[in-house]
Amino acid sequence: MIEAFVTTLALALPADGPREGSRPQQAPKSQPNRWQDSGASVWEDTPTWIRDLGLCIRRHESLHAGHYNAENPSSTASGAYQFLDGTWRGIAKWVKGAEGYRRASDAPPMIQDKVFIHSILHGGIHAWNGTWCPGT
Repeated sequence: MIEAFVTTLALALPADGPREGSRPQQAPKSQPNRWQDSGASVWEDTPTWIRDLGLCIRRHESLHAGHYNAENPSSTASGAYQFLDGTWRGIAKWVKGAEGYRRASDAPPMIQDKVFIHSILHGGIHAWNGTWCPGT
């Protein structure tokens, strides 16, 4: 299983990590836990640049709106990464454990992180254009 994941990861990612010389965003000094994610094992085999990207996107999309429980009142976006409901359902069906959640904000943090990682590994990085995060 891990070997297949590593093979998939090697094929899906650019050899040099994030594009165009971007570097990971630093967390504000007020954040005692730099990552501010689920801290779950989903991150163990994930490249650092993806975890840094997740931090940047979470800070931009939901940090002040409830983080993993964030709800966007002007759209169907929810959760830490502000997945639109239709996008969430389209990706969640491919991620073990995520298929049972109707909205991102209904899913626990670990599941939201797994869906985010799956999205990035399968070319979804451009969904967060406009966040000014590395690689988007």
